[in-house]
Amino acid sequence: MSAGATFTVDPHTCLFHASTRQNAHIEGGTGLFAHASGTFTGTVSPEGLLPGNPDGSCAAGKPALHEVDQVMLNGTLSL
Repeated sequence: MSAGATFTVDPHTCLFHASTRQNAHIEGGTGLFAHASGTFTGTVSPEGLLPGNPDGSCAAGKPALHEVDQVMLNGTLSL
């Protein structure tokens, strides 16, 4: 479940930065994790380069040419 998000694009360079804060709840799984449970909070922060359109604008609806994602979570997991 997302708890808030931001997205910015520099219109001159097409570099973007996004951030979303998330809360997660784990109940069950498979194999060794069949009885897993826990809660986590964290952020996902992608940064990258969007392709350009022929008119020089940024193509925000197309996949990024390059992207690096930072994922940080904090929580507990019981098995």
